[in-house]
Amino acid sequence: MSQRLWIFFIILILNSTIAYNLLGSQNGTSEGYFEDLANRFVSLAEKMISIIKVVVAQVSRIAYTLVGMVGVLLYFSRLNKRMGIDLIKGAIILAIIVEVVFPFLI
Repeated sequence: MSQRLWIFFIILILNSTIAYNLLGSQNGTSEGYFEDLANRFVSLAEKMISIIKVVVAQVSRIAYTLVGMVGVLLYFSRLNKRMGIDLIKGAIILAIIVEVVFPFLI
């Protein structure tokens, strides 16, 4: 057989497999197909929200750690005591928001 014929058979098999996977579990009804599609969308949205929540928490932890360290460095080196205290206060407020308030919001 020629190469074009093999490609045609492979595409035909793939199309029938995809159609069976999409419509096979709901007995071929369009209502079941859209319900399954909606369920997939909801599960995808839930996964995305949980990933975003984890990433925001990790980035915030890095931020308040660095801000706190720079604040301590500025305060104890006496380069700028006022800014050092402000950075330490900001790091503490950010840590409280991220670790206490943020988990209850999402």
